[in-house]
Amino acid sequence: MSYTPAARIWNKLDRRELRVTYLVGLFLTMIAILVMVQNYFKYAHLGAFSIGLSLVYNLIVYATYASLTPFIFRFGGKFPIDNSPIWKNIIVHVFLSIGLGLAHMIFCNVLLYSIDLSSAIIFPRFITKYLTNVIHFHLIAYWTILLLQAYRKTDGTSSSEESKEVLERLKVEKNGRIYWIELDDIIWIQAMDHYQKVHTSDGYHLIGGSMKDLEVRLPRELFKRIHRSYIINISKIESLTNGRKVKVTLTNGLELSVGNSYKGSIRELI
Repeated sequence: MSYTPAARIWNKLDRRELRVTYLVGLFLTMIAILVMVQNYFKYAHLGAFSIGLSLVYNLIVYATYASLTPFIFRFGGKFPIDNSPIWKNIIVHVFLSIGLGLAHMIFCNVLLYSIDLSSAIIFPRFITKYLTNVIHFHLIAYWTILLLQAYRKTDGTSSSEESKEVLERLKVEKNGRIYWIELDDIIWIQAMDHYQKVHTSDGYHLIGGSMKDLEVRLPRELFKRIHRSYIINISKIESLTNGRKVKVTLTNGLELSVGNSYKGSIRELI
C-alpha cells in the first residue's frame, strides 16, 4: 500500500505525539469558539451576524493549524532545540514558525474565498486580523510542541520511570512457552507498531510493550537509543561514521542511521 508524504508522517507518530496533536486541535478549537462568542456579543445587535458562519470562519482560521503538528514534529526532529548548535536551531525555528504561520494565513484566506466567506484573496482585513490576533496563538502552539518534544527526548526520566526494575534478561513468550534472552545476545531492537523486534545473532523475537518502556528498563551502560525506532547494544558497534549523517555499523554488518535528535548522545561514545 502506498502512502502520500503527509500520510507517512502521520503513520510514524507515536501515541504521545498523537495526543499532542489532539490537544493542540482542542486548544485551538476552544479559542475559535471563544472568538465566535466574543464576536456574537460585539456584532449580534447589528442583525447580520450568523453564528454558524462565524464558527466555520474561526475554526478554519484557528483550528486548522493543528493539522500541521506532525510536520512541526518532523522539523523539530531535524533541528532539535535541546541539542547543539542550540542557537542555530532556535533561529531556524523562529523563521520557520513565522513562515509556517504566514503560509497558513494564505491557505486560510484562499479556502475562505473558495467557500465565499471572504470578498477577495488576501484581503486587508483578514491580514490585519491574522497578524494582530491569530498568529499569536499559532506561535504559542508551535513553540509548545517543540518544548514538549524536547522534554520527551531528554535523557532524564520521571521518578516513576526511575523506579522501574532494570532488566537482567529479556522474557519472550512464543507458542505457549516462555524463553529468556541474555542481554549480551541482543544486537539491536526495532520498533514495529505495538511490538518490538529484538534482533540476536540467531534471528529475532517479537515482544510486546512500547519502545519507551523498554528503553527505560534496559541498562543504560549497555544499550543506547539512536533513533525513534532503534535501540542498539553498544558493545555490538563495529564502526561509527561521524559526519553530517551519523551512521552506526553493527557486528552483524547492518548499518543504521542515527536520528538527528540522538546524534549528541551517540557522539559521546567517540
